Amino acid sequence: MELTAGDTLTTQIPWREKAAFFWAHIGNVSVMSTINTFLLIFYTDVVGLNPAAIGTLFLISRVLDGFTDPLMGYFVDHLPHTRWGRFRPYLVVGAFLCAINFTVLWLGPLYAESGKIVIAYVSYLIIGITFDMMDIPLGAILPTMTADAQERNSLSAYKGMAYLLGFTVLSAGLLPLINLFESAEQGWTVTVIALAAVILGFTLVPLRNIQERITPEDDERYTFRQMFKLMFDNRPLVVILIATILVNIGVGLSSGAAIFYYTYNLGNELYFSWSSVVTLPGILLGFWLFVQYGHQYPKRALMLGFVLLSAFGVGIRMVIPYSAVGLVMVSVFFASIGSGALLPLIFSMIADVVDYTEIKHGYRAEGAVVSIQTFTQKTGLGIGGSIPGYILAASGYVPNGIQPESALFGILLATVTVPALAFLFAGLTFLYYPLDLGLNQAKSA
Repeated sequence: MELTAGDTLTTQIPWREKAAFFWAHIGNVSVMSTINTFLLIFYTDVVGLNPAAIGTLFLISRVLDGFTDPLMGYFVDHLPHTRWGRFRPYLVVGAFLCAINFTVLWLGPLYAESGKIVIAYVSYLIIGITFDMMDIPLGAILPTMTADAQERNSLSAYKGMAYLLGFTVLSAGLLPLINLFESAEQGWTVTVIALAAVILGFTLVPLRNIQERITPEDDERYTFRQMFKLMFDNRPLVVILIATILVNIGVGLSSGAAIFYYTYNLGNELYFSWSSVVTLPGILLGFWLFVQYGHQYPKRALMLGFVLLSAFGVGIRMVIPYSAVGLVMVSVFFASIGSGALLPLIFSMIADVVDYTEIKHGYRAEGAVVSIQTFTQKTGLGIGGSIPGYILAASGYVPNGIQPESALFGILLATVTVPALAFLFAGLTFLYYPLDLGLNQAKSA
Protein backbone atom coordinates (compact mmCIF):
# COMPACT_ATOMS: atom_id res chain seq x y z
CA MET A 1 0.00 0.00 0.00
CA GLU A 2 1.27 3.47 -0.84
CA LEU A 3 0.49 6.38 1.46
CA THR A 4 0.37 10.09 0.74
CA ALA A 5 2.60 12.44 2.69
CA GLY A 6 -0.21 13.52 4.97
CA ASP A 7 -1.32 10.01 5.92
CA THR A 8 -0.61 9.11 9.54
CA LEU A 9 -1.42 5.40 9.33
CA THR A 10 0.98 3.16 11.21
CA THR A 11 3.09 0.96 8.97
CA GLN A 12 4.81 -2.08 10.48
CA ILE A 13 8.05 -2.70 8.59
CA PRO A 14 8.81 -6.41 7.96
CA TRP A 15 12.11 -7.65 9.38
CA ARG A 16 13.36 -8.59 5.90
CA GLU A 17 12.91 -5.01 4.76
CA LYS A 18 14.76 -3.75 7.82
CA ALA A 19 17.57 -6.21 7.05
CA ALA A 20 17.72 -4.96 3.46
CA PHE A 21 17.83 -1.39 4.76
CA PHE A 22 20.76 -2.41 7.01
CA TRP A 23 22.75 -4.07 4.21
CA ALA A 24 22.24 -1.15 1.82
CA HIS A 25 23.95 1.10 4.36
CA ILE A 26 26.88 -1.31 4.68
CA GLY A 27 27.68 -0.47 1.06
CA ASN A 28 27.32 3.22 1.85
CA VAL A 29 29.54 3.23 4.94
CA SER A 30 32.37 1.47 3.08
CA VAL A 31 33.05 4.68 1.15
CA MET A 32 33.48 7.42 3.71
CA SER A 33 34.61 5.30 6.66
CA THR A 34 37.60 4.06 4.67
CA ILE A 35 38.35 7.55 3.35
CA ASN A 36 38.01 9.32 6.70
CA THR A 37 40.08 6.75 8.57
CA PHE A 38 42.84 5.72 6.19
CA LEU A 39 43.19 8.18 3.30
CA LEU A 40 45.45 10.65 5.14
CA ILE A 41 48.00 8.05 6.27
CA PHE A 42 47.74 6.28 2.88
CA TYR A 43 48.58 9.49 1.03
CA THR A 44 51.41 10.44 3.43
CA ASP A 45 53.06 7.09 4.22
CA VAL A 46 52.32 5.00 1.10
CA VAL A 47 51.98 7.50 -1.76
CA GLY A 48 54.35 10.06 -0.22
CA LEU A 49 52.24 13.24 -0.45
CA ASN A 50 52.65 16.26 1.83
CA PRO A 51 50.22 16.15 4.80
CA ALA A 52 49.50 19.90 4.67
CA ALA A 53 48.58 19.61 0.98
CA ILE A 54 46.11 16.85 1.84
CA GLY A 55 44.67 18.93 4.68
CA THR A 56 44.06 21.77 2.22
CA LEU A 57 42.36 19.32 -0.16
CA PHE A 58 39.94 18.25 2.57
CA LEU A 59 39.00 21.88 3.26
CA ILE A 60 38.55 22.88 -0.39
CA SER A 61 36.32 19.88 -1.00
CA ARG A 62 34.00 20.84 1.85
CA VAL A 63 33.65 24.41 0.55
CA LEU A 64 32.56 23.07 -2.84
CA ASP A 65 30.11 20.73 -1.11
CA GLY A 66 28.41 23.85 0.22
CA PHE A 67 27.26 24.54 -3.34
CA THR A 68 26.70 21.01 -4.66
CA ASP A 69 24.93 19.31 -1.72
CA PRO A 70 21.82 21.56 -1.57
CA LEU A 71 21.55 21.42 -5.37
CA MET A 72 21.70 17.64 -5.22
CA GLY A 73 19.02 17.58 -2.54
CA TYR A 74 16.74 19.86 -4.57
CA PHE A 75 17.25 17.65 -7.62
CA VAL A 76 16.50 14.45 -5.67
CA ASP A 77 13.27 15.92 -4.23
CA HIS A 78 12.07 16.75 -7.74
CA LEU A 79 12.78 13.36 -9.27
CA PRO A 80 9.75 11.80 -11.00
CA HIS A 81 7.99 8.93 -9.25
CA THR A 82 8.55 5.66 -11.16
CA ARG A 83 7.29 2.13 -10.60
CA TRP A 84 10.60 1.47 -8.81
CA GLY A 85 10.07 4.46 -6.52
CA ARG A 86 11.45 7.99 -6.56
CA PHE A 87 14.87 7.48 -5.01
CA ARG A 88 15.97 3.93 -5.87
CA PRO A 89 16.67 4.35 -9.63
CA TYR A 90 18.88 7.37 -8.91
CA LEU A 91 20.67 5.41 -6.18
CA VAL A 92 21.62 2.67 -8.67
CA VAL A 93 23.35 5.18 -10.95
CA GLY A 94 25.07 6.85 -8.02
CA ALA A 95 26.44 3.54 -6.68
CA PHE A 96 28.12 2.69 -9.99
CA LEU A 97 29.71 6.12 -10.39
CA CYS A 98 30.84 6.25 -6.75
CA ALA A 99 32.46 2.79 -6.90
CA ILE A 100 34.50 3.82 -9.97
CA ASN A 101 35.45 7.15 -8.39
CA PHE A 102 36.44 5.41 -5.14
CA THR A 103 38.85 3.11 -6.99
CA VAL A 104 40.55 5.99 -8.81
CA LEU A 105 40.85 8.00 -5.58
CA TRP A 106 43.19 5.38 -4.09
CA LEU A 107 44.86 3.62 -7.00
CA GLY A 108 45.26 6.65 -9.30
CA PRO A 109 47.84 8.46 -7.11
CA LEU A 110 49.42 5.14 -6.11
CA TYR A 111 50.31 4.02 -9.64
CA ALA A 112 50.68 7.33 -11.47
CA GLU A 113 54.29 8.11 -12.39
CA SER A 114 53.63 11.84 -12.20
CA GLY A 115 50.84 14.22 -11.22
CA LYS A 116 49.96 12.23 -8.10
CA ILE A 117 48.72 15.29 -6.18
CA VAL A 118 46.60 16.42 -9.16
CA ILE A 119 44.91 13.01 -9.41
CA ALA A 120 44.32 13.03 -5.64
CA TYR A 121 42.74 16.50 -5.77
CA VAL A 122 40.51 15.84 -8.78
CA SER A 123 39.27 12.40 -7.68
CA TYR A 124 38.62 13.56 -4.10
CA LEU A 125 36.68 16.63 -5.25
CA ILE A 126 34.56 14.54 -7.60
CA ILE A 127 33.74 11.93 -4.97
CA GLY A 128 31.99 14.68 -3.04
CA ILE A 129 29.45 14.60 -5.90
CA THR A 130 29.33 10.90 -6.75
CA PHE A 131 28.98 9.91 -3.10
CA ASP A 132 26.06 12.35 -2.77
CA MET A 133 24.40 10.61 -5.71
CA MET A 134 24.12 7.43 -3.63
CA ASP A 135 24.06 8.88 -0.11
CA ILE A 136 21.28 11.48 -0.42
CA PRO A 137 18.72 9.17 -2.10
CA LEU A 138 19.51 6.44 0.43
CA GLY A 139 19.09 8.87 3.31
CA ALA A 140 15.86 10.24 1.84
CA ILE A 141 14.27 6.78 1.73
CA LEU A 142 13.86 6.43 5.50
CA PRO A 143 11.07 9.07 5.95
CA THR A 144 9.18 7.48 3.04
CA MET A 145 9.13 3.96 4.51
CA THR A 146 6.78 4.67 7.44
CA ALA A 147 5.09 7.49 9.36
CA ASP A 148 5.21 5.59 12.66
CA ALA A 149 7.64 7.13 15.18
CA GLN A 150 8.63 3.83 16.81
CA GLU A 151 9.26 2.16 13.45
CA ARG A 152 11.38 5.13 12.43
CA ASN A 153 13.42 4.74 15.59
CA SER A 154 13.87 1.07 14.72
CA LEU A 155 14.96 1.87 11.16
CA SER A 156 17.29 4.58 12.49
CA ALA A 157 18.85 1.98 14.79
CA TYR A 158 19.40 -0.40 11.85
CA LYS A 159 20.97 2.42 9.85
CA GLY A 160 23.19 3.54 12.71
CA MET A 161 24.20 -0.05 13.44
CA ALA A 162 25.23 -0.51 9.80
CA TYR A 163 27.38 2.62 9.92
CA LEU A 164 29.07 1.87 13.21
CA LEU A 165 29.50 -1.87 12.71
CA GLY A 166 30.76 -1.26 9.18
CA PHE A 167 33.23 1.28 10.51
CA THR A 168 34.33 -1.11 13.27
CA VAL A 169 34.92 -4.02 10.90
CA LEU A 170 36.85 -1.82 8.46
CA SER A 171 38.95 -0.28 11.23
CA ALA A 172 39.75 -3.62 12.82
CA GLY A 173 40.32 -5.64 9.68
CA LEU A 174 41.84 -3.41 7.04
CA LEU A 175 45.41 -3.13 8.33
CA PRO A 176 45.78 -6.84 9.23
CA LEU A 177 44.43 -7.69 5.77
CA ILE A 178 46.89 -5.37 4.03
CA ASN A 179 49.79 -6.76 6.09
CA LEU A 180 49.11 -10.24 4.66
CA PHE A 181 50.49 -9.11 1.29
CA GLU A 182 54.12 -8.80 0.27
CA SER A 183 53.93 -5.02 -0.07
CA ALA A 184 51.66 -2.20 1.04
CA GLU A 185 51.00 -1.32 -2.60
CA GLN A 186 49.74 -4.82 -3.39
CA GLY A 187 47.67 -4.97 -0.21
CA TRP A 188 45.98 -1.64 -0.83
CA THR A 189 45.27 -2.53 -4.46
CA VAL A 190 43.44 -5.74 -3.61
CA THR A 191 41.63 -4.11 -0.69
CA VAL A 192 40.40 -1.11 -2.69
CA ILE A 193 39.07 -3.31 -5.51
CA ALA A 194 37.30 -5.53 -2.97
CA LEU A 195 35.76 -2.48 -1.28
CA ALA A 196 34.51 -1.17 -4.64
CA ALA A 197 32.72 -4.51 -5.12
CA VAL A 198 31.24 -4.22 -1.61
CA ILE A 199 29.98 -0.70 -2.38
CA LEU A 200 28.17 -1.95 -5.48
CA GLY A 201 26.88 -5.28 -4.22
CA PHE A 202 25.71 -4.23 -0.78
CA THR A 203 24.05 -1.07 -2.09
CA LEU A 204 22.23 -2.51 -5.10
CA VAL A 205 21.15 -6.05 -4.15
CA PRO A 206 19.00 -5.11 -1.09
CA LEU A 207 17.10 -2.33 -2.91
CA ARG A 208 14.46 -4.70 -4.32
CA ASN A 209 13.23 -5.38 -0.77
CA ILE A 210 12.90 -1.72 0.30
CA GLN A 211 9.58 0.07 -0.27
CA GLU A 212 8.86 3.79 -0.55
CA ARG A 213 5.36 4.04 0.94
CA ILE A 214 4.98 7.78 1.54
CA THR A 215 5.05 9.97 -1.56
CA PRO A 216 4.51 13.75 -1.81
CA GLU A 217 1.35 15.06 -3.36
CA ASP A 218 1.83 17.05 -6.55
CA ASP A 219 1.19 20.41 -4.88
CA GLU A 220 3.86 19.74 -2.25
CA ARG A 221 6.73 20.37 -4.66
CA TYR A 222 8.76 23.31 -3.40
CA THR A 223 10.71 25.95 -5.33
CA PHE A 224 14.41 26.65 -5.19
CA ARG A 225 13.75 29.84 -3.20
CA GLN A 226 11.67 27.88 -0.68
CA MET A 227 14.62 25.55 -0.12
CA PHE A 228 16.69 28.42 1.25
CA LYS A 229 13.81 29.41 3.52
CA LEU A 230 13.78 25.81 4.72
CA MET A 231 17.46 26.11 5.63
CA PHE A 232 17.18 29.28 7.73
CA ASP A 233 13.57 29.34 9.00
CA ASN A 234 13.72 25.93 10.66
CA ARG A 235 15.04 26.00 14.22
CA PRO A 236 15.20 22.22 14.82
CA LEU A 237 17.12 21.77 11.58
CA VAL A 238 19.54 24.60 12.44
CA VAL A 239 20.23 23.04 15.86
CA ILE A 240 20.87 19.63 14.29
CA LEU A 241 23.15 21.14 11.65
CA ILE A 242 25.31 23.05 14.15
CA ALA A 243 25.58 19.98 16.38
CA THR A 244 26.32 17.77 13.36
CA ILE A 245 29.21 20.01 12.32
CA LEU A 246 30.69 19.91 15.83
CA VAL A 247 30.23 16.16 16.27
CA ASN A 248 31.83 15.43 12.92
CA ILE A 249 34.73 17.77 13.57
CA GLY A 250 35.41 15.54 16.55
CA VAL A 251 34.86 12.36 14.55
CA GLY A 252 36.99 13.61 11.65
CA LEU A 253 39.84 14.47 13.97
CA SER A 254 39.73 11.32 16.07
CA SER A 255 39.24 8.91 13.16
CA GLY A 256 41.77 10.61 10.86
CA ALA A 257 44.47 10.89 13.52
CA ALA A 258 43.73 7.74 15.55
CA ILE A 259 45.99 5.49 13.52
CA PHE A 260 48.88 7.93 14.10
CA TYR A 261 48.12 7.92 17.86
CA TYR A 262 48.22 4.14 18.15
CA THR A 263 51.19 3.72 15.82
CA TYR A 264 53.49 6.41 17.24
CA ASN A 265 52.22 7.50 20.68
CA LEU A 266 51.31 4.01 21.93
CA GLY A 267 53.95 2.34 19.76
CA ASN A 268 52.02 -0.33 17.84
CA GLU A 269 49.71 0.13 14.85
CA LEU A 270 47.87 -3.09 15.80
CA TYR A 271 46.48 -1.25 18.83
CA PHE A 272 44.30 0.58 16.32
CA SER A 273 42.71 -2.75 15.35
CA TRP A 274 42.36 -3.64 19.03
CA SER A 275 40.52 -0.39 19.70
CA SER A 276 38.10 -1.21 16.89
CA VAL A 277 37.34 -4.59 18.47
CA VAL A 278 36.78 -2.93 21.87
CA THR A 279 34.46 -0.45 20.18
CA LEU A 280 32.02 -3.17 19.07
CA PRO A 281 30.47 -4.11 22.45
CA GLY A 282 30.21 -0.44 23.37
CA ILE A 283 28.39 0.33 20.13
CA LEU A 284 25.98 -2.56 20.69
CA LEU A 285 25.29 -1.34 24.23
CA GLY A 286 24.63 2.16 22.91
CA PHE A 287 22.20 0.79 20.33
CA TRP A 288 20.42 -1.25 22.98
CA LEU A 289 20.03 1.82 25.17
CA PHE A 290 18.60 3.79 22.24
CA VAL A 291 16.13 1.06 21.28
CA GLN A 292 15.06 0.59 24.91
CA TYR A 293 14.73 4.21 25.94
CA GLY A 294 14.62 6.24 22.71
CA HIS A 295 10.82 6.43 22.79
CA GLN A 296 10.55 6.95 26.56
CA TYR A 297 12.71 10.04 27.11
CA PRO A 298 13.09 13.37 25.28
CA LYS A 299 15.52 13.09 22.38
CA ARG A 300 17.16 16.33 23.49
CA ALA A 301 18.06 14.84 26.89
CA LEU A 302 19.24 11.56 25.35
CA MET A 303 21.40 13.35 22.81
CA LEU A 304 22.98 15.59 25.45
CA GLY A 305 23.75 12.63 27.69
CA PHE A 306 25.26 10.41 25.00
CA VAL A 307 27.35 13.17 23.41
CA LEU A 308 28.79 14.12 26.80
CA LEU A 309 29.59 10.44 27.43
CA SER A 310 31.56 10.39 24.17
CA ALA A 311 33.34 13.60 25.19
CA PHE A 312 34.35 12.02 28.50
CA GLY A 313 35.51 8.78 26.89
CA VAL A 314 37.73 10.66 24.45
CA GLY A 315 38.92 13.44 26.76
CA ILE A 316 40.05 11.18 29.61
CA ARG A 317 42.90 9.98 27.38
CA MET A 318 44.62 13.32 27.95
CA VAL A 319 45.68 12.06 31.39
CA ILE A 320 46.19 8.36 30.58
CA PRO A 321 49.89 7.41 30.15
CA TYR A 322 50.83 5.95 26.77
CA SER A 323 52.01 2.78 28.51
CA ALA A 324 48.55 2.17 30.05
CA VAL A 325 47.07 0.57 26.93
CA GLY A 326 44.37 -1.18 28.95
CA LEU A 327 43.04 2.12 30.32
CA VAL A 328 43.05 3.56 26.81
CA MET A 329 40.88 0.67 25.65
CA VAL A 330 38.47 1.22 28.58
CA SER A 331 38.10 4.86 27.54
CA VAL A 332 37.43 3.73 23.96
CA PHE A 333 34.65 1.47 25.24
CA PHE A 334 32.88 4.29 27.09
CA ALA A 335 33.21 6.66 24.12
CA SER A 336 31.73 4.01 21.82
CA ILE A 337 28.61 3.69 24.01
CA GLY A 338 27.84 7.32 23.26
CA SER A 339 28.62 6.86 19.57
CA GLY A 340 26.39 3.78 19.39
CA ALA A 341 23.33 5.78 20.45
CA LEU A 342 24.31 9.05 18.77
CA LEU A 343 23.93 8.05 15.12
CA PRO A 344 20.44 6.49 15.28
CA LEU A 345 19.29 9.44 17.39
CA ILE A 346 20.38 11.91 14.70
CA PHE A 347 18.76 9.83 11.93
CA SER A 348 15.51 9.72 13.91
CA MET A 349 15.63 13.48 14.46
CA ILE A 350 16.17 14.12 10.74
CA ALA A 351 13.03 12.09 9.94
CA ASP A 352 11.15 14.23 12.49
CA VAL A 353 12.43 17.40 10.82
CA VAL A 354 11.00 16.23 7.48
CA ASP A 355 7.56 15.97 9.11
CA TYR A 356 8.04 19.28 10.92
CA THR A 357 8.89 20.95 7.60
CA GLU A 358 5.66 19.65 6.10
CA ILE A 359 3.65 20.98 9.05
CA LYS A 360 5.26 24.43 9.05
CA HIS A 361 5.92 25.04 5.35
CA GLY A 362 3.38 22.79 3.64
CA TYR A 363 5.74 20.59 1.64
CA ARG A 364 7.95 17.55 2.16
CA ALA A 365 11.65 17.92 1.44
CA GLU A 366 13.39 14.64 2.24
CA GLY A 367 16.20 15.27 -0.24
CA ALA A 368 16.77 18.87 0.83
CA VAL A 369 16.83 18.07 4.55
CA VAL A 370 19.12 15.07 4.06
CA SER A 371 21.42 16.95 1.67
CA ILE A 372 21.78 19.87 4.08
CA GLN A 373 22.51 17.48 6.93
CA THR A 374 24.94 15.57 4.68
CA PHE A 375 26.69 18.83 3.81
CA THR A 376 27.16 19.76 7.47
CA GLN A 377 28.35 16.22 8.20
CA LYS A 378 30.92 16.42 5.43
CA THR A 379 31.85 19.97 6.48
CA GLY A 380 32.58 18.76 9.99
CA LEU A 381 34.49 15.74 8.70
CA GLY A 382 36.39 17.95 6.26
CA ILE A 383 37.40 20.46 8.92
CA GLY A 384 38.21 17.69 11.37
CA GLY A 385 40.03 15.66 8.73
CA SER A 386 42.13 18.62 7.57
CA ILE A 387 43.36 19.66 11.02
CA PRO A 388 45.56 16.56 11.58
CA GLY A 389 47.35 17.24 8.29
CA TYR A 390 48.24 20.77 9.34
CA ILE A 391 49.18 19.66 12.86
CA LEU A 392 51.43 16.90 11.51
CA ALA A 393 53.17 19.29 9.14
CA ALA A 394 53.62 21.96 11.83
CA SER A 395 54.79 19.63 14.60
CA GLY A 396 57.61 17.96 12.66
CA TYR A 397 55.97 14.63 11.80
CA VAL A 398 58.35 12.14 10.13
CA PRO A 399 56.54 9.55 7.91
CA ASN A 400 57.49 5.98 8.89
CA GLY A 401 60.11 7.32 11.34
CA ILE A 402 60.81 8.07 14.99
CA GLN A 403 58.66 11.02 16.05
CA PRO A 404 59.93 14.01 18.04
CA GLU A 405 58.07 15.03 21.22
CA SER A 406 56.45 17.91 19.36
CA ALA A 407 54.89 15.51 16.84
CA LEU A 408 53.64 13.18 19.59
CA PHE A 409 52.02 16.14 21.36
CA GLY A 410 50.45 17.28 18.09
CA ILE A 411 49.00 13.81 17.49
CA LEU A 412 47.56 13.77 21.03
CA LEU A 413 46.03 17.20 20.46
CA ALA A 414 44.41 16.07 17.21
CA THR A 415 43.19 12.71 18.51
CA VAL A 416 42.00 13.59 22.00
CA THR A 417 41.88 17.24 23.11
CA VAL A 418 40.12 18.98 20.22
CA PRO A 419 37.63 16.12 19.55
CA ALA A 420 36.59 16.09 23.23
CA LEU A 421 35.91 19.84 23.12
CA ALA A 422 33.95 19.49 19.87
CA PHE A 423 31.74 16.77 21.42
CA LEU A 424 31.19 18.90 24.53
CA PHE A 425 29.95 21.93 22.58
CA ALA A 426 27.80 19.72 20.33
CA GLY A 427 26.03 18.35 23.38
CA LEU A 428 25.33 21.83 24.73
CA THR A 429 23.85 22.84 21.37
CA PHE A 430 21.01 20.35 21.83
CA LEU A 431 19.71 22.34 24.79
CA TYR A 432 18.00 24.48 22.12
CA TYR A 433 16.33 21.62 20.22
CA PRO A 434 12.53 22.28 20.27
CA LEU A 435 10.84 19.16 18.91
CA ASP A 436 10.63 17.37 22.25
CA LEU A 437 7.45 19.46 22.59
CA GLY A 438 5.88 17.51 19.73
CA LEU A 439 5.60 18.49 16.09
CA ASN A 440 2.39 20.53 16.29
CA GLN A 441 3.32 22.34 19.51
CA ALA A 442 6.73 23.22 18.06
CA LYS A 443 5.26 24.66 14.87
CA SER A 444 6.13 28.20 15.90
CA ALA A 445 9.78 27.31 16.56
